[in-house]
Amino acid sequence: LDTWEVISEAEYQALLPVCGKALPTMAISTIKTDGEGNPERAKYRIVALGNLDPHNWEKSDCFAPVLSQAELRLLTALATRKGRKLKSCDVSQAFCQSYLPENEVYVCTPPHGCPITPKGSLWRLRKTLYGLRRSPRHWYDKCKKILLEMGFKQCPNSPCLFTGVLIEGQPPIYLGVYVDDIAYYSESDEVEQLFEKEFGQKVKTKFNGIVDYFLGIKFTYRDNKDGSLSVYLTQEAFIDNLVKQFKLDGAGVGAPLTPYRSGMPVDKVKLDGFDSSLTPARIHLLQSMVGCLTWLSTSTRPDIATI
Repeated sequence: LDTWEVISEAEYQALLPVCGKALPTMAISTIKTDGEGNPERAKYRIVALGNLDPHNWEKSDCFAPVLSQAELRLLTALATRKGRKLKSCDVSQAFCQSYLPENEVYVCTPPHGCPITPKGSLWRLRKTLYGLRRSPRHWYDKCKKILLEMGFKQCPNSPCLFTGVLIEGQPPIYLGVYVDDIAYYSESDEVEQLFEKEFGQKVKTKFNGIVDYFLGIKFTYRDNKDGSLSVYLTQEAFIDNLVKQFKLDGAGVGAPLTPYRSGMPVDKVKLDGFDSSLTPARIHLLQSMVGCLTWLSTSTRPDIATI
């Protein structure tokens, strides 16, 4: 409840010339899935329509870096090489953790039936809220501050990679941040436990143990006979959904022939029998397919990338 305070409509009208128009809100319901794409849990959030924010924020006010797929694979490879299994945690309601700066933000009340907000009133936000354009940046700054105070050092070239010596004489801990999802490992169980204890005291966090499913990627570990450790990264659920989305799961589906010929510029290919009215739909379909395949190639299937 410290995320906002309730104000009356009359009080808001008196402040309107100074604070600007209140942002509308909406309720968002989503279903989180597991590594096989099966429903795991439901989430329900009150979201501000930040796209209607009248402030002209600079990019530096809103931008927040995230862990790249290459950095995640690097972290995974380093842990596996040391015989350690990557662990993960996620912060509960991360975008409601940071206090807003001096700029005041007002939002309309949530959907009808809210038991704690009187009718005809608004919220004056004390903390960030999902949907606000600055929320990602504020959360990243807070997470970074917590980690630095705990003794971590930020990688100078990768703002979402951190390492630190939490216990003198013990191995360091390595950590990657993707918004509210954090992957980490240390060669010492004691160091990992200390990190979990101290970070969990700063913000409400769910510690998931050894990574099973992270950023849409399924992790499968195998202990080899020679004592080494192997890990397999797959996106089977994503691929299954991709095939269904583009209707490629039916019997007898084959790849259509392309009009492209080697050595010929694509824009010089003659469009025989092409209906120009279908151009926007086909462009959208192609962009969607290329985007999905690009995400797949940068995550777990670099072999399908075109060189």
